[in-house]
Amino acid sequence: MPPAHTSYSIEHSSLSLQAIVLLSGHNIHACYQCRRCAAGCPVAEECGEAPDQIIRKLLFSDIKAALRSSLVKQCIACHTCGTRCPNGIQTSRIIEILKQVSHKTEEAACRSTDFHDAFLAVIRRHGRFHEMLGMVLYEVKAGIRDIVRGNVKLLFKEMLNQMRLGIMMMKKKRMHLDATSSKAPELSAFFEKYEGSRNVKSGK
Repeated sequence: MPPAHTSYSIEHSSLSLQAIVLLSGHNIHACYQCRRCAAGCPVAEECGEAPDQIIRKLLFSDIKAALRSSLVKQCIACHTCGTRCPNGIQTSRIIEILKQVSHKTEEAACRSTDFHDAFLAVIRRHGRFHEMLGMVLYEVKAGIRDIVRGNVKLLFKEMLNQMRLGIMMMKKKRMHLDATSSKAPELSAFFEKYEGSRNVKSGK
């Protein structure tokens, strides 16, 4: 059985195939590229890569290529790949490790990470996702990163695109200005457990 919670203290520079096997609890070497995981992945077509390609990159020790993969950014952790795998390899757990390691590197400084952070921040505060507030938090965080990197043109282009998207969503009544809250005890307990696990990992 793989561990319930991924715990690691490894940096990108020392990440290896052996470390990924140890942290995920899955023997990547058991993959024989049958591509059953690829056939069931709901985001493979969108991002242009499938779970079996991630495994193949890791088997060839191309860690940097795996970290840069669009699938690492867009995986929704549905665990379909692991369910379909004849050897029970949960590629989504392996991708989660890559996500967390990538988050500490330059390659992780991507907008999908900013969106995930904004999404969780809004959920934690309101108990549900508020589109307008989520978009503002996302744009502020991504904008600060672009300014620091000197990508001013990219920042204005992104803001313009998001404004157009926001207007289109409001016209279709998919985005609302009023923020409603739904405080569920289970949700608060979830975030408390998450913070507790992070403190344990960091030694606080």
